[in-house]
Amino acid sequence: MNRAVFAIGCVALLYLAPLRGQIGGPESEDTACSLIPTLSSDGRSLAPAPCDSPGRDRASQGVISVRRLTHKPPKSALKQFELGSRAWGKSRNQDAIRHFSESLRLDPGYVEAEVKLGVVYAASGQAEQALALFDNALALEPEWALIHIDRAAALLNLKRAEDAELAARLALRIELGSVAASYMLGCAMLMQEKITAETAAYLATAAGKYPLARSYLAQVNEYLAAAGR
Repeated sequence: MNRAVFAIGCVALLYLAPLRGQIGGPESEDTACSLIPTLSSDGRSLAPAPCDSPGRDRASQGVISVRRLTHKPPKSALKQFELGSRAWGKSRNQDAIRHFSESLRLDPGYVEAEVKLGVVYAASGQAEQALALFDNALALEPEWALIHIDRAAALLNLKRAEDAELAARLALRIELGSVAASYMLGCAMLMQEKITAETAAYLATAAGKYPLARSYLAQVNEYLAAAGR
């Protein structure tokens, strides 16, 4: 298996499954599903992979900032957020975008609405719009690991692997051992053809939750063994 094949195999098409509760809330469970093409048995072609549907690790929620603890969105913004979450839960993406956008218009400082809107855009194949929203959210909440992870995934979709690697490393700096961040970092490194022991370590961290990480880890280990590393 050559290094280029590994790189192609890690082009991620992000699909974020509906989220339960508010982002960062006590009952929320952010779930992500990376539809990463799998390699054929001969290593020459790619086929769509089934959804991993892994729950995002709780560590990605990070320490709640004073700003998030004290910011109180108006009831009108909260209502639109709730309607957006319901629409998103029923895969009505355009309705979700409309409600989350209205929630953000009513309260421009409502970071949870901005992140949720970015998530829906990412799921709708609009990575550029998602990235802009994640960047705006990070300007207000730079230490929220979850946003860095979402940003890394959007950057992978845009094939900006170097930037995705940086975003994933930032998430890991904030939340050491984050499974989702480790997965994004492993994929970003593979996309850059960095098939190293470090790459294997990040994929190993993610392998328990992401079946595709296990598949890539096996291939990386096979490559490293053949190369005598």
